[in-house]
Amino acid sequence: GKKNIHVQFRHSESIGANAFALPDGSIVFTDDLVRLSDTDGELIAVLLHEIGHLHHRHSLRMAIQGFSLAAFVAIITGDVSTSSTIITGLPALLIQSGYSREMETEADDYSLDYMLNNNISPGNFASILSRIEYSHSIDYERCIQDEKSVQACLQEMGPETSLNEEKSYSVQDFLSSHPGTSDRIHRFQHL
Repeated sequence: GKKNIHVQFRHSESIGANAFALPDGSIVFTDDLVRLSDTDGELIAVLLHEIGHLHHRHSLRMAIQGFSLAAFVAIITGDVSTSSTIITGLPALLIQSGYSREMETEADDYSLDYMLNNNISPGNFASILSRIEYSHSIDYERCIQDEKSVQACLQEMGPETSLNEEKSYSVQDFLSSHPGTSDRIHRFQHL
């Protein structure tokens, strides 16, 4: 049957603007991601993407790989304490290592299919994804360190934030160094 999904909101100094799905069916949004969003539609788009990860059991597959690594280390070294260290650090490892490009594509496909079948604009995902990407940039970090608000820093990015064709040059230049994310944004933007 279908698994219940539990949405949680957490503050994290180290993760930044992000959301992630855990094997138990929890989807965690960071406060920074909520602040970065302009609309509920953007948060719904992120939620659908994370549900896609749950649907395809990506976090469970990564957890199994982590446990396999721990078992392998214990067998090779004979040191169970090392493997228990790996296991206790697994949630952080899952968050930091991220999903493979293939897993991201599967989650994107799931969310895109849902959006198109339920009259939700895929542009919501393109918009929030571009802002998440920008929030990881040096320019954004400098702006925030000057104690400006998230919205003020995004406004400094200018009208390019919308990523519309005529005004998207500076954002597209920035994203060209991240072709995986750039391709994903372009895909959701042009439907």
